[in-house]
Amino acid sequence: MTENQTIEFISLEDILNEDLSAVSTEIPVQLINGKYTKLKIKSITQEQEAKIRKRCTRYEGGKRGMKTPVINDELYNPLIIAAATEVDWGMFAEKVGATVPAPEFIIPKVLSIGGIVHAVQEIQRISGLDEDMDELVKAAKN
Repeated sequence: MTENQTIEFISLEDILNEDLSAVSTEIPVQLINGKYTKLKIKSITQEQEAKIRKRCTRYEGGKRGMKTPVINDELYNPLIIAAATEVDWGMFAEKVGATVPAPEFIIPKVLSIGGIVHAVQEIQRISGLDEDMDELVKAAKN
């Protein structure tokens, strides 16, 4: 959370009157050719993120059979972007020379590295995945 962001707390009873639909916004992202476009993104659910994380996790062996989970960011980032957008990424397959019309093969050939990072950060922000619980507790106490 940045310093100039404010947190709005509501009571549990007020949740009944709250619109709980996905948050959406439009962000500028850089394309691989250096130009920019606006990308409409929406928040993702915990279930969506968990499925993507599971698909992108491999386990590396360690001593005494202990395995360490490792996230494949090259797969995770495009899948998060695909889940949070309503873009038919498959329509770019021929343009970028992807033999499989899947987001993980297309998005890295359409968006620049910075564009991918920015999009993922914004998706995490509007989905509440970037918030530190300790900071939220501290803000609630003040």
